[in-house]
Amino acid sequence: MPTLTPQTRRLKVEEAAWLNVANYYNSYRTNVLDRQLARTPSSAIVKGKQRAKLQEVEDWADPRESELPEVFRGVAGVGLARSIVSGADLGGEGEEGRKSPLSVRLEGLEFKVLFLIYSY
Repeated sequence: MPTLTPQTRRLKVEEAAWLNVANYYNSYRTNVLDRQLARTPSSAIVKGKQRAKLQEVEDWADPRESELPEVFRGVAGVGLARSIVSGADLGGEGEEGRKSPLSVRLEGLEFKVLFLIYSY
């Protein structure tokens, strides 16, 4: 049987020591996680990570026009965005024979694009 040199023995001892450290760390981490799970009821919600209540979502989802910059106020700004998101008459004529704001703004778009393309 070959004899181990002092360096090889030292490497084996060091490897065993690192294995002990890794095992200790893994067991410590498992114990800490188990204790945290035992302390925290499953229904508890971490502060700051709570789900928004329905009323809060509705308040955030529909900004008041007075809270918006002047650029986004009126029919051409947030009003247009609301009509698009609500799905009200996305193309052509609306309920009472009037065109949707999006249709009004897009009427001359094709002409403008073609003009820009062929003018250069």
